[in-house]
Amino acid sequence: MARIFLHIGTEKTGTTTLQAFLTANEAALARNDLTYLSDESRPYFERIAHGPLAACLMAERAEFISDGKHQPAEFVLDVLRRDIDRGGRDVILSCEQFSSRITSAAALRRLADALADHDVTVVCYLRRQDELAIAAYTTAVRCGRQTPLSIEEILDGGWYYDFRRMLALWAAVFGAENLIVRPYDVASLHGQDIRRDFLRIVGIDGATDFTFGEDRNRSLDARQVEVLRLLNQTLPCPEDSGPHAFQHANRLRDLVDTHLPRGEPLHQLLGAEERRVIMARYDEGNREIEATYMAPAALVNWFAPMEADEGVAIRPVEPIELAAVVTAIAAHLADRTAEVEDLRLALQRPRRRDAVRHFLRSIRRTAALSVLFALLLDPMISLWGVMLDFGAAEALGLAQLLN
Repeated sequence: MARIFLHIGTEKTGTTTLQAFLTANEAALARNDLTYLSDESRPYFERIAHGPLAACLMAERAEFISDGKHQPAEFVLDVLRRDIDRGGRDVILSCEQFSSRITSAAALRRLADALADHDVTVVCYLRRQDELAIAAYTTAVRCGRQTPLSIEEILDGGWYYDFRRMLALWAAVFGAENLIVRPYDVASLHGQDIRRDFLRIVGIDGATDFTFGEDRNRSLDARQVEVLRLLNQTLPCPEDSGPHAFQHANRLRDLVDTHLPRGEPLHQLLGAEERRVIMARYDEGNREIEATYMAPAALVNWFAPMEADEGVAIRPVEPIELAAVVTAIAAHLADRTAEVEDLRLALQRPRRRDAVRHFLRSIRRTAALSVLFALLLDPMISLWGVMLDFGAAEALGLAQLLN
């Protein structure tokens, strides 16, 4: 009987880095009698995560997987069950949308029923709500958000921020004793790394035969986020444009990303008082989480008083800063245009030389046949005519090729 490690996020807790790591180290996992089940031909996996598995359990159509991966839950769960039984190894499944998008006990029970023949351990990392809000806002801006961060959207008690409600659902279906809940902060992680911390959870401590790449996410600072948000107001947004226009806008954002002006630290998107209000809103639930799922004082940093300088309002973005971004992008495009032109000329020269050689060979072959034919008809007169015609034709052809 295989043991299943079900990693459910939450979002903005290094999930992309962890999933990319697990996908790249399937062979190393196998040597430790584990598998990530990362075959993209299977209906429950796409790119680096088991997003299609989470998507098939949702009532609404998921936007985080491709169209071809939308399959009925019965089919996806049946293939998953058979692959687990056939593999003979302990299994890791990972998707952050398990925690953020599945809010129905009935949906979770379908997953639990599919895994009923195995011991399931649910692994969940939590990021304090004020930091989660900033991270989520940054991602939203990178995806086209145009409105500034509002504290009201964090305080409304939604599923995304109310970890107590989310964990209670998973505990009701899988059992609180089968949940491993960890705070997501560098000081708390084994080796100060989400990947090493997770490997320890699944029983691998040394990790000497694993390959650790770079963190997959590039961070922006507060100034860069706000400049990008303003630029978004000139680009198509997903609500008002088709998928192709929005994809084009994303490519433009990727280009802008590397030319944004640097400024205040990211945490200054929220002021100290705003942070205090946010953490006070979820204080009771967070304390219950610590008491129910964690070791004593595991969330001590979540309850500490806010320092007065832990976040101040960033100064408004000046027009000159936007102008600097435009200038940097224009210079970048000019450099790339010059490189493309140099490449075009470099590719054209060999083709032109080859075309000239091919033209000369064809003319010579034609001329040789013409000479033989002319000699058969009129050995003296035709020979001179053919030679003159050959010279004129060759010169004309060369001039056309070289112009």
